[in-house]
Amino acid sequence: MADFKVSVGPIARTLLYEDAEGTIRFTFDVETISGKNTVFLDRPGRVLIAAEQRRIDQALTRTRDYLLSRGYEVEMSNESASDSPAEA
Repeated sequence: MADFKVSVGPIARTLLYEDAEGTIRFTFDVETISGKNTVFLDRPGRVLIAAEQRRIDQALTRTRDYLLSRGYEVEMSNESASDSPAEA
């Protein structure tokens, strides 16, 4: 059983990542490129605390993997999460 959840946010073009520590909201755009839906996922604004940065990186990776599992291509902006698969 996953210890996190990804869902569409209540505000247009947002995704919510929720885990035991709380909620992170990501903004996104979707385009159809060569017949495939591509999600352009943006990381939250500037983060000053290293622990928060690690959590955001994990949330981005898990959110990306969730979208990939649903058939979307995913592009992430602003030096985002690593290319390694998420730990579930």
